This record gives sequence, structure tokens and C-alpha cells, in this order.
Amino acid sequence: MANTKVQDYGEMATTFQRVINVIDHFDTYSHIEQVAELMSRVKKIRSELSVRAKREFEEMFVNPFGKINVQHGSDLCKLVDVLDEKMKSDLMKQFLKQQLTEYGYLFEESQEVGFGLFSLLLVSSLSSLYLLIV
Repeated sequence: MANTKVQDYGEMATTFQRVINVIDHFDTYSHIEQVAELMSRVKKIRSELSVRAKREFEEMFVNPFGKINVQHGSDLCKLVDVLDEKMKSDLMKQFLKQQLTEYGYLFEESQEVGFGLFSLLLVSSLSSLYLLIV
């Protein structure tokens, strides 16, 4: 069943990007009832897919040591990339926060050297993530 999800998200990402490209082309015709209706339906589908993708990521975040299909995760990232820039940013922040939580305990603010090192690690991690995304 997981294999089906992998194919679905990869195909969804590709197909939905094409749909968005077509809808963007017809944006100037949004005053026409049928075009407006199609745009509304696409917006609803985007919203539903965003909720579904976010739920999938949250499940992965809850059990970070569980068995994760790399292709499934990759396809899910492609879908999020197509769907919603804000959600992509929020998911990255949530993931980084989760990954860096232990450093927060190790290097509390009350320890000057530790806090400086924590800040450096955070900036370094964010920079590395940014380079991977861009």
C-alpha cells in the first residue's frame, strides 16, 4: 500500500503543477463563470491536498526513527513544493525545531559559551537547509 502512496504523490505533484500552469494562463478570464468555478475547484483541491500532505509530514515527525520510504518522502516534498510555499516554510521550521531541540537543552541560554555555540549551530543548519532547497 505504501508503494501506491509513493506513485500517487509523485503523479499528484506533476499533474497539479500542470493544472496550476493552465489555471494561471486563464487568470485573466476569471470573470467568466465556468473559469471562476474551475479556479474555485482547483483552490479547494489544493487546500485538501495541503491538509493531507501536512498530516503525512506530521506523522513522520512524530516517529522520526520509524521506517520511512525515501521515495515517498521525496514525492511528498515535491507535492508540498507545488502546493503551498507557506506550508513548506512552516514544515521546515517545525522539522528544524524538532531536530535542534536537544541542542537547546545542552546549551541553555544561561551558559554563554553554550548559547553562542547553539546560535552558530542553528545558523549553520539553516544555511545548509537553504542551500539544499535552493
